[in-house]
Amino acid sequence: MASRRTRIDWPTFWGALVFLLGGGGFALFGAWDLKATFDYLDGAALVRAEVIENPPTCDDDGCRWQPVLRVPAPDGTTRTATTRYAASDHGWSEGRVIEVYSNPDYPYVRVTGFWSLWLFGAAFLALGLVPVGLSVWLFARMVVVPREFDQGD
Repeated sequence: MASRRTRIDWPTFWGALVFLLGGGGFALFGAWDLKATFDYLDGAALVRAEVIENPPTCDDDGCRWQPVLRVPAPDGTTRTATTRYAASDHGWSEGRVIEVYSNPDYPYVRVTGFWSLWLFGAAFLALGLVPVGLSVWLFARMVVVPREFDQGD
């Protein structure tokens, strides 16, 4: 008479675990960045800031620009701040006025638009959820494999 037992497919288990941990790390980082953006915008105001300078930072991988801006404060004073992220080319010249979100509790400003505010966190979250989903599927379908055998085995 044949009976069923299960066995664990160990190579698939370890692969699924790596996908779960690696993808989970990416997903957590993306979720953290999205929460940080929500927290920043909670106390931010949309203001028009002037580009004071836009110096390049260059290395073997190329150049990045992180403009220094003159940002008006609600009390009528101004402060200088940089954008949160540098970019390969903002294309902003000195004297240009741009719209940014300014939160006085942070030393930087955030440039308006989906790409600047949400893309970084959303991309990491999405890139992390794909391997997490794959690992869940692997755990559910392939790690524990039923095996039929005879009583004499």
